[in-house]
Amino acid sequence: MKSDFSNLFSAVKNRCYQFRKNQNGVTAIEYSLIAVAVTTLVVLVLFYNEGSVIKAYAEKFAQLTKIIQAALSDV
Repeated sequence: MKSDFSNLFSAVKNRCYQFRKNQNGVTAIEYSLIAVAVTTLVVLVLFYNEGSVIKAYAEKFAQLTKIIQAALSDV
């Protein structure tokens, strides 16, 4: 009985060691975590505080449109 327990313990110990040593898929997981972090950052920058970045771009393009329309009406 003791030998069976010892064999089982050794098998579990070896399996745990192999699991810790296995690096398959670790790089993919790291890259996916980086992608999630970058996506979260982009979403926060663009849409936090009522989309202040998008709102600023829209205002600048509206100003540019008015300037171009004024220049074309003078021609």
